[in-house]
Amino acid sequence: MNLRGILATCVCAIFHFTKSENVDSISNSISTQPRILTVCGQTLIADSGTIQYKLNQTYDADELCVFMIRFESGYLQATFSLESNGLSDVDSDAVSIFKDLGGLVSVVNLGLDRQNVTFNAVGAVVIFRTNSSSGTGFQLSFTCDGVIFPDTKIFGESVLFDDEMGSPLTFPFPSNITAPVIHNYFFFTAGSKLISEPDTFLRLNLTAVLGDVDDTCFNLIEIHSFETELKFEKSICEIKDDGVLFEFATRGLFFVMQRHITGTPITTGEITWDKVSTR
Repeated sequence: MNLRGILATCVCAIFHFTKSENVDSISNSISTQPRILTVCGQTLIADSGTIQYKLNQTYDADELCVFMIRFESGYLQATFSLESNGLSDVDSDAVSIFKDLGGLVSVVNLGLDRQNVTFNAVGAVVIFRTNSSSGTGFQLSFTCDGVIFPDTKIFGESVLFDDEMGSPLTFPFPSNITAPVIHNYFFFTAGSKLISEPDTFLRLNLTAVLGDVDDTCFNLIEIHSFETELKFEKSICEIKDDGVLFEFATRGLFFVMQRHITGTPITTGEITWDKVSTR
């Protein structure tokens, strides 16, 4: 699924859709539509593009919408610009930007007070989180200011699971991508919404066997949660973690990154998730 020779004005992109889609077919979801993301969970592989979500339409309270971007040309400098928005004062900084450095790092929130940010990365994740239904959506564009290291690219799948239909997710994850290092990114939400019901949360269970007898952590799985900010939960990579069942809970979303080095033992295991009430 690798595209080459892309320029900042290239109109080629790869979109991955997850809801109501069989996991085995995710790697084959290819589109040549314009580089505009409009639906939660879409992935774009390009050096420039646009997210246009509910522009001039009223958004809902407790939205938790994820957009995933992998830069086609590698490690580059990119500028993200919030070109239009109707955010309310309650949702003044609702657009969170995370840069991808082989894992996510928080950068800034854009909104009423700030509309632009520039950083170096191999990709980015945008999360739109709302508190109210008193505003309208946004248009966010990103452009390449210059390629820094063209050979430094992140290969792998970027997938959102926004309901429980895909559970369980098993390792190894089905993919046609081949590269020396694979970074698979998985996001889990309860319908792309924050959970507002009392005594209710999104539960994620994970067990894996990485087979790393030297504890080098070349192969690993990292778990983060997000409600108002990205929170590190756990890194799973040592032999003592093999086969152990880990459980996590959030009212927001989970981000799970799986890294695999080609030629090392294949990671096996599974992830399950469900919305749970303790009442």
